[in-house]
Amino acid sequence: MRNTEKPEKDDSMPLLFFITGLSAFLFDGIIYILDGSFSPLFTWIGVITISVGILLFVVSNFLPRIKSSPPKRTA
Repeated sequence: MRNTEKPEKDDSMPLLFFITGLSAFLFDGIIYILDGSFSPLFTWIGVITISVGILLFVVSNFLPRIKSSPPKRTA
């Protein structure tokens, strides 16, 4: 029998950073509701982790497509 299953992509790292960033923003919002001020620490953690998640997502999804595209011929 042939193995017809497609290999699964490992998208766990970008997802981990997205969830961490969203959790930091959510926790910062809860602190704002309870205390009345934003925590700069959680704001920066959210910004940095979401930025890293976006960077990892772009690199893992679009960089292989750019590398595998055939070179253009000049005639």
